[in-house]
Formats: sequence, structure tokens, C-alpha cells
Amino acid sequence: MQPFHIAIDGPAGSGKSSISKELAVKLNCIHIDTGAMYRAVTAIALRNQTPLDDVNSYQFLESSKFVYKKESIYVNDENLTEVIRDKTISQHVSLVSSIKYVRETLVKVQQDIAKDYDVVMDGRDIGSVVLPHAQVKIFLTAQIEERAKRRIHEMGLDIPLRQMIEDIQTRDFKDSTRAISPLTKASDAIIIDTTYLTKKEVIELIMTEINKRK
Repeated sequence: MQPFHIAIDGPAGSGKSSISKELAVKLNCIHIDTGAMYRAVTAIALRNQTPLDDVNSYQFLESSKFVYKKESIYVNDENLTEVIRDKTISQHVSLVSSIKYVRETLVKVQQDIAKDYDVVMDGRDIGSVVLPHAQVKIFLTAQIEERAKRRIHEMGLDIPLRQMIEDIQTRDFKDSTRAISPLTKASDAIIIDTTYLTKKEVIELIMTEINKRK
């Protein structure tokens, strides 16, 4: 039987990671947080202290193994789950994500994981690039002030709301204008504005779409 794939895309703070996590539990399938992969690569590149805009900084990917265990991400058996939430990572992950070699390498890893399994995969180019034939494609969005509040809460930060809004606006611009796999809504994706919806309500809407296609 062909694996059932659910692609969930959207900008930072739209709720895609937390919703994808709960949805995967509900469906008893694998959740792949692709953003965590790019953050992990950023963390390793920063640790190596090499120029982030130099493709040679990422040769370590040739021997890197990515594994998810209970919503934790491991690279070569090292748990990077806490490390990747550092603000420094957030400031540089857009640049790392724009490197063609990094993008192509991680997309292949993501596609290989999904090849034999039912998955809920979230990111910024899942429905358009990684899983273009996913049976269900969802694009989550929300008003920027709400997204900023969520990011501050999720990351446990003590910063002014205006600063987070500016950070998100910068990230949105970088993600949507990069040459390689930009943040975009797949033409056949369902848009859900999560601004005034609870997590439960969003999951119910997505489940309705899943049940239509199963």
C-alpha cells in the first residue's frame, strides 16, 4: 500500500510544528520536523566556526545521519534538540537553508524517510518540493502579532513583542525570496488561518481533509 503523506507548510509561528506533532500522534504515524533539521545543520556549522555562506562548510553532511526519537533530533547519535532552539541559531538558519547543497541534501534525507512510511511532515517547502504528491497539503498562517507571541512563548524568550515581530518579518522575507525552495503555498494546498483557532480546532479541520482523501 502506498504511504499516506501529509504536508504542512507555513511561516514561523503559524503553529505547524506543534500541530503536526499532535496530528502524527492522533494518526499513529511519523512526524518529521524539517525545520529542526536545518537548525541542527546550522548549529553544527556554527560550532565548526566556518563561513556559513561557503558550501565547503557543510561537507560534514556527507557522513551525517539524522534520526528522530520522541520529538528529539539526533545527528550522529548527538541529541541537538535543546541546542537548536538557541536564538543564535534562529538568526542564521535562513542563510543556511538557502545554501543549495544543504537544501538538496536534506530534501533527499526527508524524501528517503517518507518513502516507506506514513508521515506528517512540516516545513516551508514540503508540499511544493519535498512531497509534491502528498495526499493532503495544508498551508498554515496567522496574523504576525499572534505568530510573534507564540514564538516568544515557545522559545521561552524575554524580549519585547515588537522585536520578535521584526525578527519574524525579516525571516519571512528571507524565506519567501530565497532562490532555492522558497516558502510558498503549493497550488493544491488548503489554507488555514490559525489566528483565532485553538490547536484542537485546527487539527479537526485537517482531519476533515484527511478523511476526504483516505
